[in-house]
Amino acid sequence: ELLGEFGVHTSITTSDILEYLLCCSEQQKVMGIEFASKIYSNLSVRSMTDQDIESLKNNNCIYIPEGNKWVSPSQCLWEKSSAFKEQFFYLSTIYQGLKKFFVEKIGVQEKADCETYLKLWEECENTEKIFNNQDVEEIYKNLIKFKNHSDIKEKWQRFCECRTKLLSRDGKFEGKNIFVFSDSRLFEDLFRDSINIVYIPPDGKNDEWKDFYHDFGVPALTESISIKISDDDFVHDELSDCTEDYLTSECVVMVSTWIFQNDSSSYTSNLALIEKLKDVRIFNVGRDIPVQYTLKLHDKIYEKDTLSKVFWDDRKNIIYCNTNSDDIDGELAYHIAQKVVSTTAVQLSDSIEHYFGETTLRRIERQKWNI
Repeated sequence: ELLGEFGVHTSITTSDILEYLLCCSEQQKVMGIEFASKIYSNLSVRSMTDQDIESLKNNNCIYIPEGNKWVSPSQCLWEKSSAFKEQFFYLSTIYQGLKKFFVEKIGVQEKADCETYLKLWEECENTEKIFNNQDVEEIYKNLIKFKNHSDIKEKWQRFCECRTKLLSRDGKFEGKNIFVFSDSRLFEDLFRDSINIVYIPPDGKNDEWKDFYHDFGVPALTESISIKISDDDFVHDELSDCTEDYLTSECVVMVSTWIFQNDSSSYTSNLALIEKLKDVRIFNVGRDIPVQYTLKLHDKIYEKDTLSKVFWDDRKNIIYCNTNSDDIDGELAYHIAQKVVSTTAVQLSDSIEHYFGETTLRRIERQKWNI
């Protein structure tokens, strides 16, 4: 009591600890990890006012021994991530046993959530900061998981509407209105010099990412292209029924089963087209077919004229093909697959071609497989 009369502290108050901690932060003082842990452990069992907590949240109150840094709670995550090594400081490995204090008391985020990934995307876009491939994949793979959650639906919609740039396959953020989603290898090869393709992670499923980019208003190639026979005078002089029995009922069952097993979303959306396979007729035209592909994209029109071994007339449900071609099995298989499941056409075409009974090495050569 006598010491108290002379203004001498006989016990340490919460205010004393906070004042000392923030003073160390301001002076960028080097602090031992054991001493820092004791301070945070002491604060964790003390009652703090709302003002005390706000003071910690708004200041660089957390000591990071690596590099002797002082950082704010907003710069930290509790759980360690394999990505974002340069964007966050992870506390679970530094201050074990103090999760309750850091997460529940002063607002350190337990782990990255949708809001985190949206902010990281904006940081990439606005600062043109180069993130490594692992970071980019982490952002995209998590956002595609979050985007359909009902609690963030409105936020996601606003986020998509506000985006002016998207990430290209080449790793650059560029104006949104120049992009297209590639859901067809055939169309991509034809218009490679005229299109800018959006990024998807290496192991991403095309149909999922097609839906993802639809939210940003990015058109898909297959939805932007029309196809017709380009020569009005083209007459099928040598038109004849195809002697090969390609699309048997068993083949159609195989195709529909493959789609159901490997690309279920396409099975549902393309069921009517799969049904058309049962009635499609195949004619031999004796020569390659002059075909014009027209791409309408962002108020621009691009045209490509080419000779094709196969042409599927939607209106008549007839496939014209040049069965005199050396690789007609592969061409026909790919065009059928491209029509029913554009995003996984390459894989399905292999199964169709196998069903056709391919006995040569042409498929191996075309795919550039190593023997």
